[in-house]
Amino acid sequence: MSRLANFLRRPRNFAAVAVASAGVAFSYKAAPHLFPNHIYRPIFEAYKAGKPYKVTVEQEQEFEQACNDLNIDASKYRTFVTSRWEVKSVGLPWFPAGCHTGIPASMVAEPELTNLRFSGPIKANLDTREGMWLKDSLKLSPAARRFAMAQQIALSDSNLSFYPIVLAPITTLTGFATTFIMHTIAPIAPIFVTGLGIGTCFYFAYSFLLGSVNERIDLKVNQRLAAISDEYTMGGLEFYEKLLQKNRGLRSLLGKKGEHLYTYYGNETSGLVYSTGATNIQKRDVLKKMVEAAEMERRAKEKADAVS
Repeated sequence: MSRLANFLRRPRNFAAVAVASAGVAFSYKAAPHLFPNHIYRPIFEAYKAGKPYKVTVEQEQEFEQACNDLNIDASKYRTFVTSRWEVKSVGLPWFPAGCHTGIPASMVAEPELTNLRFSGPIKANLDTREGMWLKDSLKLSPAARRFAMAQQIALSDSNLSFYPIVLAPITTLTGFATTFIMHTIAPIAPIFVTGLGIGTCFYFAYSFLLGSVNERIDLKVNQRLAAISDEYTMGGLEFYEKLLQKNRGLRSLLGKKGEHLYTYYGNETSGLVYSTGATNIQKRDVLKKMVEAAEMERRAKEKADAVS
């Protein structure tokens, strides 16, 4: 232990360890985006009888329509059917691998809802009231499905998903630099103890900052989609209403596991330090306010026209 401590006291050695640690943090965050076809897709792709589900013509058409509405080249994206509940896009358009977008198997006009598995071996009873909520929540209108797809397309196209990738190594390097400076100025404790204390503080700071960045990104993307048309605004409102409904149903159907995953109101449970982004209720309420503002503007215009 003393040899390692002496090794780390040398600035060059400490800097090498710091850079290596930052490289590991960057690689961990960037790997799914650099190699989505080898890391992300094999884990989350949906299979049946040992073969991957095929993207339906309906899903492909809606995805291409969402790309067209955003004026984005659909050829940069590769779609597949995912076992996840939500649409998820990994990768960046300017990376060689492009973007891989997983579309839930249930995201069709008439989803197949029999024998659904929700969490490992747990099977839920869809005949209960909560089960009916769940079945209804999975039936989305075309506008709501396009909103869900466009959300991930816009996120990838704007490169906003790149910020969390660079935030981790920057925080790591800053933490190492602070540790070395503090230990040099006031060596009141072994360098490992100093590093542990400062590392813990920077972990909390990183979690809080990441949550703040993700929250702003979530709301910014939704506002961009709502600006496309009223149809997207209403589709987004429906999407979040159904998402909250689904989560409330799963919270009841999955028992203690559901209570651990979802809050009473239908939000995903926050992380240890801070939420990983805007809550579903926040996203819904922003769109709801936009709908209400548009309605008030329409009524004011009608009233002005009637007076004139």
